[in-house]
Amino acid sequence: MSRKKTISQRELKFIASKKQQVEGLSERLFEIIALYNLSKSLNISFEMDSILVEAEKFMKHSLNINDFSILLLDAAGETLTVWKAKRANKEKMKNASFKMGKG
Repeated sequence: MSRKKTISQRELKFIASKKQQVEGLSERLFEIIALYNLSKSLNISFEMDSILVEAEKFMKHSLNINDFSILLLDAAGETLTVWKAKRANKEKMKNASFKMGKG
């Protein structure tokens, strides 16, 4: 009977050890997923900047529009925020945002 109790204690220690390892791995996995999502977001934002820079070049060179503002719609589709403003509008538009249908 004491042999059976000793095995149970070993098993409990083994299980507790494995549980700690799983918790540690879960924390690392969460960190990796968070970093992956951050890098994905950063990559998208770099792509967005690149797209907007190309749009800016197009307006300037192809359409000969030199005084403009580019506004971006938020994820909820409710607010437009100034991404970039040129020339006279730059200071006026800095940090400006508008609700859809307003302004």
